[in-house]
Amino acid sequence: MATNDEKNLHAGHRERLRSQFRKGGFELLNEHQVLELMLSFVVPQKDTNPLAHMLINKFGSLREVIDAPYESLITVKGVGHVLAEFFNFESKLFNHLKSAKAQEENVYLHNTLQIIDFFKKTTEVGDLEKFYYIFLTSQGKMIKFGEMGKGDDRRVSLNNKEFINAVIKSNAHSVVICHTHPSGLATPSWQDRELTKSLSVTLRGIHVRLVDHIIVSHEGYYSFFQNKLLGN
Repeated sequence: MATNDEKNLHAGHRERLRSQFRKGGFELLNEHQVLELMLSFVVPQKDTNPLAHMLINKFGSLREVIDAPYESLITVKGVGHVLAEFFNFESKLFNHLKSAKAQEENVYLHNTLQIIDFFKKTTEVGDLEKFYYIFLTSQGKMIKFGEMGKGDDRRVSLNNKEFINAVIKSNAHSVVICHTHPSGLATPSWQDRELTKSLSVTLRGIHVRLVDHIIVSHEGYYSFFQNKLLGN
């Protein structure tokens, strides 16, 4: 059990972190300190510095901690079910706000270069593959942008039924999909090609066009449209 002196020391350290944040926001804090400050609101009576370092060391960065799967988070000593759910909530909240901001800006996408530029600005290549989508009107105006599915460092799975239902619900005229390749070059695997063909056929069945499938990696990007692999 922590002594009164230890509790006072932790409280003082937290107040200094919060004071730094009030003065200069995230610019005055490193990733460990930002995570430590986040944890202090969820774990109010404990020194969160060691846990913050442990999480960053395990997952690589603050963003990767927040995006880590629930099952991976609860394997870390000191992370219980509530804290794992907190990080999952934060991840979904960030993605929701990112999507909402993009939609508020009245984004129009008319060609591959515009699409690639948009994904470069809105996606991050981390340790896990992630699947993103854009729903468009017939004029190329964005209806919705979001993330649907995470995988491991080599593959990502997509629930086709859930995806198609989202397309129908949005009344989209066309669709762009994108996924990240954290472990290698931006070149499609056999599974990527099969997913694209299957999705293109399914979308045609509901009179929706697959505009492009973009792969983004640390090395660059790949466009299925530019390489004539859409199967339209």
